[in-house]
Amino acid sequence: MNYSDVKGKYLDPYNVLPLTTEFTEIDWLKANHLHEVEELPISQILWKGKYNKYITSDGGPNCSCCSGERFRTANWKDFPIWLMKYDCTQGEKYIIMDGRHRLRKAMADGETTIKAYVYSLDELLSYLPK
Repeated sequence: MNYSDVKGKYLDPYNVLPLTTEFTEIDWLKANHLHEVEELPISQILWKGKYNKYITSDGGPNCSCCSGERFRTANWKDFPIWLMKYDCTQGEKYIIMDGRHRLRKAMADGETTIKAYVYSLDELLSYLPK
């Protein structure tokens, strides 16, 4: 199974990728990151809908973005999530950038930690064209 079978194609809002080549997020990550995978406590991660029950696209079994399909097929063991370091007001240390369905699936499977790539805001901003 390829990552692109699980996740949608890489979106390029700044038009920095060639138009003739199809990239996926995992292709971009493999080509551009220098990070090692870290094992982090799920309790230190903030995601959309964690504290607001009215947000229905929360990556869970009834997620409104996919009717729970991406949650049911999420492969959190083989594909680390992407996080950004951030001191959240509720005490979390990271904000999820990609992998909300994988995170929620790991939680449903009883996991208390998850594999992740961690970036800082400055690092992410350095990837944007100047």
